[in-house]
Amino acid sequence: EDLRNRSLKKRILVLQSVFRMVLTKRRVWAEKWAEEERLEKERRAAEMERLMQEKGEACIVKIQAMVRAQTAKTRFAKLVEENQERLKEMAEKARLAKLLEEEREKCNLA
Repeated sequence: EDLRNRSLKKRILVLQSVFRMVLTKRRVWAEKWAEEERLEKERRAAEMERLMQEKGEACIVKIQAMVRAQTAKTRFAKLVEENQERLKEMAEKARLAKLLEEEREKCNLA
């Protein structure tokens, strides 16, 4: 009987130690898995932030390009307008010079 009790106690102790070992392994694996999942989430968040920043920078570059294009169009329109005004003034001066020349010829003939 005593031998049987010792044998049972020994088996119980072995089973308890195996059970504790399994629980410890589960806890360690759960902690390791949770840590890996947390690191993966951080990596994904960093990647998303980087993509958003790149997208934002790309948007800023596009906006700057649009502003530069608009400014260039405005400057070009202003230059064209100034050139047209100069051409009109030159044409008016040429017309007046021609009229003046015609008047001089009339005066010289008369």
